Amino acid sequence: MSRGGQRSLNASRPPRPHRPGVSLIELLVVITLLTAVSVFIGHTLLTLFLAERAAARDSLLDRRLCDLALQLRDDVHRAAEVVLLPPGTQVELRGGDAPITYTISGDVVERRCSSTPPRRDAFRLPGSQLCFQSPQPNPPPSLELVVARPLPQLLFTSAAPLPQTVITVRATAARYPREPAKVAP
Repeated sequence: MSRGGQRSLNASRPPRPHRPGVSLIELLVVITLLTAVSVFIGHTLLTLFLAERAAARDSLLDRRLCDLALQLRDDVHRAAEVVLLPPGTQVELRGGDAPITYTISGDVVERRCSSTPPRRDAFRLPGSQLCFQSPQPNPPPSLELVVARPLPQLLFTSAAPLPQTVITVRATAARYPREPAKVAP
C-alpha cells in the first residue's frame, strides 16, 4: 500500500509482456524511405527512357544524313555540270543520265530526278540548318552540303543556346573533261 491507504496503480496491474510491433514513428520513417527510393528510381527510369528516345532520334537522323550524302555524292559524281542557284537552297546537276534538282525547304532536302518515270525523294533532317555551297567555282565543279544541327538536349539543361555539330558533305563531279595526263620522257 502507498501513502494514504491507496494502492499504487502500477502494483495492481500485472506487467505486460513485450509485444512485437511498430510504433507510428517507425512506420512513418519506413514510408518516407520507400517514397524517396521510389522517386529516385522513377526519375532514373525516366531519364533513361528520354536518353534512349534521343539516341534513337539521333540514329535515325544519322541514317537519313548518310543516305542523303551517298545519294548526293553519286549524283554529283555522275554530273558534268553543277549549278548552284542563289541563295544556296537549290542545286541543279546536269549532264548525267537525267537532270537532277536538289531543293532545301526548312529542314527537308528534296531530290527530283526528271528521268522516266520521274522520281522524288525527300530527306527530312529535323532541327537542322541546311545550305549548299560551292567551295570551288573553277573546274572540276564541286558542291558542299553543310548541315548544322544541335547536340542532344538531354545533355544540357541551361537556357543558353545549344552547341551545334556542323557536318559537311563534299562531292566533286567526275565526268568533267580533264586534261590528259602528261607522260614524262
